[in-house]
Amino acid sequence: MDTQKRGFTLVELLVVISIIALLMALLMPALERARELGRRTVCGGNLKDLALAWMMYADGNDGKLVNGEAGPAIGDPDPLLSDTGPGGRCRVDPTTGKVYVEEPWVRRTEPENTNPNISNSYAQEVAIRAGALWPYSKNTKVYRCPGGKANHLRTYSIVCSLNGDGGRYNGNGTGGVGISQPMLWVKNKSLVRRPNERIVFICEGRTVDETNNYRSFKIDYYTRTWIDPVPIRHSGGTTVAYADSHTDHIKWQGKETIEQGEISKINWPPTTPEGAADCDNMRKAIWGKIP
Repeated sequence: MDTQKRGFTLVELLVVISIIALLMALLMPALERARELGRRTVCGGNLKDLALAWMMYADGNDGKLVNGEAGPAIGDPDPLLSDTGPGGRCRVDPTTGKVYVEEPWVRRTEPENTNPNISNSYAQEVAIRAGALWPYSKNTKVYRCPGGKANHLRTYSIVCSLNGDGGRYNGNGTGGVGISQPMLWVKNKSLVRRPNERIVFICEGRTVDETNNYRSFKIDYYTRTWIDPVPIRHSGGTTVAYADSHTDHIKWQGKETIEQGEISKINWPPTTPEGAADCDNMRKAIWGKIP
Protein backbone atom coordinates (compact mmCIF):
# COMPACT_ATOMS: atom_id res chain seq x y z
CA MET A 1 0.00 0.00 0.00
CA ASP A 2 1.30 3.41 -0.98
CA THR A 3 1.60 5.42 2.25
CA GLN A 4 3.25 8.49 0.68
CA LYS A 5 1.34 11.67 1.54
CA ARG A 6 -0.01 13.58 -1.40
CA GLY A 7 -0.14 17.40 -1.36
CA PHE A 8 -2.40 19.76 -3.23
CA THR A 9 -1.68 20.33 -6.87
CA LEU A 10 -1.29 23.85 -8.25
CA VAL A 11 -4.62 23.55 -10.04
CA GLU A 12 -6.39 22.56 -6.81
CA LEU A 13 -4.86 25.50 -4.96
CA LEU A 14 -5.92 27.88 -7.70
CA VAL A 15 -9.45 26.52 -7.58
CA VAL A 16 -9.63 27.01 -3.80
CA ILE A 17 -8.22 30.53 -4.06
CA SER A 18 -10.72 31.36 -6.79
CA ILE A 19 -13.62 30.12 -4.67
CA ILE A 20 -12.44 32.18 -1.68
CA ALA A 21 -12.06 35.27 -3.89
CA LEU A 22 -15.56 34.75 -5.28
CA LEU A 23 -17.04 34.41 -1.80
CA MET A 24 -15.22 37.55 -0.64
CA ALA A 25 -16.51 39.47 -3.66
CA LEU A 26 -20.05 38.39 -2.82
CA LEU A 27 -19.81 39.03 0.92
CA MET A 28 -17.85 42.31 1.07
CA PRO A 29 -20.67 44.54 -0.24
CA ALA A 30 -23.06 43.00 2.28
CA LEU A 31 -20.55 43.49 5.09
CA GLU A 32 -19.95 47.09 4.07
CA ARG A 33 -23.70 47.74 4.00
CA ALA A 34 -23.98 46.26 7.49
CA ARG A 35 -21.12 48.45 8.73
CA GLU A 36 -22.68 51.55 7.19
CA LEU A 37 -26.04 50.73 8.77
CA GLY A 38 -24.29 50.51 12.13
CA ARG A 39 -22.51 53.83 11.62
CA ARG A 40 -25.76 55.44 10.53
CA THR A 41 -27.56 54.15 13.61
CA VAL A 42 -24.91 55.57 15.94
CA CYS A 43 -24.91 58.84 14.01
CA GLY A 44 -28.67 59.10 14.35
CA GLY A 45 -28.40 58.53 18.09
CA ASN A 46 -25.80 61.29 18.40
CA LEU A 47 -27.94 63.70 16.43
CA LYS A 48 -30.96 62.90 18.57
CA ASP A 49 -28.97 63.69 21.72
CA LEU A 50 -27.88 67.03 20.25
CA ALA A 51 -31.43 67.84 19.16
CA LEU A 52 -32.70 67.16 22.67
CA ALA A 53 -29.94 69.38 24.09
CA TRP A 54 -30.97 72.08 21.60
CA MET A 55 -34.58 71.81 22.80
CA MET A 56 -33.61 71.87 26.49
CA TYR A 57 -31.51 74.99 25.95
CA ALA A 58 -34.51 76.75 24.38
CA ASP A 59 -36.86 75.54 27.12
CA GLY A 60 -34.50 76.92 29.76
CA ASN A 61 -34.11 80.30 28.03
CA ASP A 62 -37.67 81.43 27.37
CA GLY A 63 -37.74 79.71 24.00
CA LYS A 64 -34.67 81.52 22.64
CA LEU A 65 -32.63 79.38 20.27
CA VAL A 66 -28.92 78.97 20.81
CA ASN A 67 -26.72 80.72 18.27
CA GLY A 68 -26.43 78.13 15.51
CA GLU A 69 -23.01 79.19 14.25
CA ALA A 70 -19.79 77.63 15.44
CA GLY A 71 -18.13 80.43 17.36
CA PRO A 72 -14.57 81.61 16.84
CA ALA A 73 -11.88 79.46 18.40
CA ILE A 74 -10.87 80.01 21.98
CA GLY A 75 -7.82 82.26 21.96
CA ASP A 76 -8.90 84.30 18.95
CA PRO A 77 -8.63 88.05 19.67
CA ASP A 78 -11.97 89.42 20.86
CA PRO A 79 -13.66 86.24 19.57
CA LEU A 80 -17.33 87.06 20.13
CA LEU A 81 -17.22 90.67 18.98
CA SER A 82 -15.04 90.10 15.93
CA ASP A 83 -18.03 89.63 13.65
CA THR A 84 -20.80 92.19 14.06
CA GLY A 85 -22.63 91.42 10.83
CA PRO A 86 -26.25 90.27 11.11
CA GLY A 87 -25.22 86.74 10.20
CA GLY A 88 -22.41 86.57 12.74
CA ARG A 89 -22.17 85.45 16.35
CA CYS A 90 -23.21 88.97 17.25
CA ARG A 91 -26.71 90.09 16.38
CA VAL A 92 -28.12 93.53 15.67
CA ASP A 93 -31.51 94.52 17.09
CA PRO A 94 -33.48 95.70 14.01
CA THR A 95 -35.39 98.34 15.98
CA THR A 96 -32.63 99.85 18.13
CA GLY A 97 -29.51 98.95 16.16
CA LYS A 98 -27.94 97.66 19.38
CA VAL A 99 -25.36 94.91 18.98
CA TYR A 100 -25.71 92.01 21.38
CA VAL A 101 -23.74 88.80 21.82
CA GLU A 102 -25.15 85.28 21.65
CA GLU A 103 -23.08 82.40 22.96
CA PRO A 104 -22.48 79.88 20.13
CA TRP A 105 -23.64 76.29 20.48
CA VAL A 106 -20.03 75.16 20.03
CA ARG A 107 -16.69 76.76 19.28
CA ARG A 108 -14.64 76.03 16.19
CA THR A 109 -13.08 72.59 16.28
CA GLU A 110 -11.36 72.37 12.89
CA PRO A 111 -8.11 70.46 13.36
CA GLU A 112 -6.73 71.35 9.93
CA ASN A 113 -7.01 75.09 10.43
CA THR A 114 -3.75 77.04 10.78
CA ASN A 115 -4.84 78.44 14.13
CA PRO A 116 -2.60 76.66 16.69
CA ASN A 117 -5.30 76.91 19.34
CA ILE A 118 -7.45 74.32 17.57
CA SER A 119 -4.84 72.05 16.03
CA ASN A 120 -5.14 69.05 18.35
CA SER A 121 -7.73 66.80 19.93
CA TYR A 122 -7.41 68.37 23.37
CA ALA A 123 -8.09 71.84 21.96
CA GLN A 124 -11.05 70.48 20.01
CA GLU A 125 -12.50 69.02 23.19
CA VAL A 126 -12.02 72.31 25.01
CA ALA A 127 -13.82 74.08 22.16
CA ILE A 128 -16.78 71.68 22.39
CA ARG A 129 -16.98 72.07 26.17
CA ALA A 130 -17.02 75.86 25.75
CA GLY A 131 -20.22 75.71 23.69
CA ALA A 132 -23.63 76.65 25.04
CA LEU A 133 -25.02 73.12 24.55
CA TRP A 134 -22.34 71.37 26.59
CA PRO A 135 -24.26 71.59 29.90
CA TYR A 136 -27.10 69.71 28.20
CA SER A 137 -24.98 67.07 26.44
CA LYS A 138 -21.75 66.36 28.31
CA ASN A 139 -20.27 63.70 26.06
CA THR A 140 -17.77 64.63 23.38
CA LYS A 141 -18.54 61.44 21.45
CA VAL A 142 -22.02 62.80 20.72
CA TYR A 143 -20.54 65.56 18.55
CA ARG A 144 -18.86 63.18 16.12
CA CYS A 145 -20.14 60.75 13.49
CA PRO A 146 -18.42 57.34 13.71
CA GLY A 147 -17.77 57.60 9.98
CA GLY A 148 -15.76 60.80 10.34
CA LYS A 149 -12.00 61.18 10.41
CA ALA A 150 -10.36 59.94 13.58
CA ASN A 151 -8.89 63.36 14.41
CA HIS A 152 -12.17 65.22 13.96
CA LEU A 153 -14.16 65.52 17.18
CA ARG A 154 -17.06 67.40 15.57
CA THR A 155 -18.81 66.48 12.33
CA TYR A 156 -22.25 68.03 12.92
CA SER A 157 -23.64 71.50 12.19
CA ILE A 158 -26.82 73.42 12.92
CA VAL A 159 -28.57 74.67 9.79
CA CYS A 160 -28.56 78.32 8.76
CA SER A 161 -32.28 79.02 9.28
CA LEU A 162 -32.41 78.22 13.01
CA ASN A 163 -30.50 81.21 14.36
CA GLY A 164 -27.53 80.29 12.21
CA ASP A 165 -25.96 82.25 9.38
CA GLY A 166 -29.08 84.07 8.22
CA GLY A 167 -27.34 85.70 5.27
CA ARG A 168 -28.83 83.12 2.90
CA TYR A 169 -32.24 84.58 3.50
CA ASN A 170 -31.67 88.08 2.16
CA GLY A 171 -35.13 89.35 1.34
CA ASN A 172 -34.69 92.06 -1.26
CA GLY A 173 -31.02 91.29 -1.68
CA THR A 174 -29.76 93.90 0.76
CA GLY A 175 -28.40 91.39 3.26
CA GLY A 176 -31.29 91.30 5.72
CA VAL A 177 -31.70 88.15 7.78
CA GLY A 178 -35.38 87.36 7.89
CA ILE A 179 -36.53 90.30 10.03
CA SER A 180 -39.74 90.50 8.00
CA GLN A 181 -40.11 86.70 7.91
CA PRO A 182 -39.40 85.53 11.48
CA MET A 183 -40.74 82.05 10.77
CA LEU A 184 -38.02 81.49 8.16
CA TRP A 185 -34.93 82.72 10.00
CA VAL A 186 -35.99 81.60 13.46
CA LYS A 187 -34.73 82.83 16.84
CA ASN A 188 -37.43 81.41 19.09
CA LYS A 189 -38.58 77.82 19.39
CA SER A 190 -42.25 78.88 19.40
CA LEU A 191 -41.86 80.16 15.83
CA VAL A 192 -40.70 76.84 14.41
CA ARG A 193 -43.72 75.72 12.43
CA ARG A 194 -44.08 71.98 11.71
CA PRO A 195 -41.00 71.02 13.78
CA ASN A 196 -41.24 67.47 12.46
CA GLU A 197 -40.32 68.86 9.02
CA ARG A 198 -37.58 71.36 9.98
CA ILE A 199 -34.00 70.12 10.13
CA VAL A 200 -31.87 71.34 13.05
CA PHE A 201 -28.68 69.26 12.87
CA ILE A 202 -27.01 67.71 9.84
CA CYS A 203 -24.07 65.34 9.49
CA GLU A 204 -21.63 67.11 7.18
CA GLY A 205 -19.39 64.62 5.47
CA ARG A 206 -17.69 64.30 2.11
CA THR A 207 -14.77 62.44 0.59
CA VAL A 208 -12.67 65.47 -0.37
CA ASP A 209 -11.65 68.38 1.87
CA GLU A 210 -13.02 66.72 5.00
CA THR A 211 -13.58 69.78 7.19
CA ASN A 212 -15.97 71.09 9.81
CA ASN A 213 -18.21 74.05 9.15
CA TYR A 214 -17.08 77.21 10.91
CA ARG A 215 -20.53 78.74 10.81
CA SER A 216 -23.72 76.80 9.99
CA PHE A 217 -24.86 74.57 7.14
CA LYS A 218 -26.13 76.89 4.41
CA ILE A 219 -28.45 76.48 1.47
CA ASP A 220 -30.08 79.35 -0.39
CA TYR A 221 -33.69 80.28 0.30
CA TYR A 222 -34.59 82.35 -2.76
CA THR A 223 -32.69 80.44 -5.40
CA ARG A 224 -32.17 76.75 -6.12
CA THR A 225 -28.53 76.81 -5.07
CA TRP A 226 -26.36 74.64 -2.85
CA ILE A 227 -24.06 76.91 -0.85
CA ASP A 228 -22.11 74.44 1.28
CA PRO A 229 -20.98 71.09 -0.16
CA VAL A 230 -23.60 68.35 -0.29
CA PRO A 231 -23.08 65.93 2.64
CA ILE A 232 -22.60 62.40 1.29
CA ARG A 233 -20.89 60.47 4.09
CA HIS A 234 -23.75 58.00 4.54
CA SER A 235 -24.19 55.95 1.36
CA GLY A 236 -24.60 58.92 -0.95
CA GLY A 237 -26.74 60.74 1.59
CA THR A 238 -26.73 62.24 5.05
CA THR A 239 -28.25 61.84 8.50
CA VAL A 240 -30.27 64.66 10.05
CA ALA A 241 -32.18 65.55 13.21
CA TYR A 242 -35.41 67.54 13.16
CA ALA A 243 -36.77 70.18 15.53
CA ASP A 244 -38.98 67.59 17.24
CA SER A 245 -35.79 65.53 17.90
CA HIS A 246 -36.56 62.63 15.52
CA THR A 247 -33.81 61.62 13.10
CA ASP A 248 -33.76 60.34 9.53
CA HIS A 249 -31.45 59.33 6.70
CA ILE A 250 -31.73 61.34 3.49
CA LYS A 251 -30.63 59.56 0.32
CA TRP A 252 -29.87 61.82 -2.64
CA GLN A 253 -31.67 60.82 -5.82
CA GLY A 254 -29.72 62.90 -8.31
CA LYS A 255 -26.47 61.55 -9.71
CA GLU A 256 -25.12 65.08 -10.00
CA THR A 257 -25.95 65.75 -6.33
CA ILE A 258 -23.66 62.90 -5.26
CA GLU A 259 -20.97 63.73 -7.82
CA GLN A 260 -20.77 67.37 -6.73
CA GLY A 261 -20.74 66.26 -3.10
CA GLU A 262 -17.79 63.98 -3.79
CA ILE A 263 -15.69 66.93 -4.94
CA SER A 264 -17.04 69.27 -2.23
CA LYS A 265 -18.32 71.79 -4.77
CA ILE A 266 -19.82 74.98 -3.32
CA ASN A 267 -22.26 77.55 -4.70
CA TRP A 268 -23.74 75.53 -7.53
CA PRO A 269 -27.27 75.16 -9.01
CA PRO A 270 -28.50 71.69 -10.03
CA THR A 271 -29.12 71.10 -13.73
CA THR A 272 -31.16 67.86 -13.73
CA PRO A 273 -34.72 67.19 -12.51
CA GLU A 274 -33.44 64.76 -9.87
CA GLY A 275 -30.79 67.20 -8.71
CA ALA A 276 -33.33 70.02 -8.56
CA ALA A 277 -35.65 67.86 -6.46
CA ASP A 278 -32.82 67.08 -4.02
CA CYS A 279 -32.03 70.78 -3.63
CA ASP A 280 -35.67 71.85 -3.26
CA ASN A 281 -36.40 69.16 -0.69
CA MET A 282 -33.43 70.29 1.39
CA ARG A 283 -34.43 73.96 1.07
CA LYS A 284 -37.91 73.12 2.36
CA ALA A 285 -36.54 71.02 5.21
CA ILE A 286 -34.20 73.80 6.30
CA TRP A 287 -36.28 76.93 5.68
CA GLY A 288 -39.73 75.46 6.14
CA LYS A 289 -40.82 76.50 2.66
CA ILE A 290 -39.45 77.91 -0.58
CA PRO A 291 -40.74 80.87 -2.60
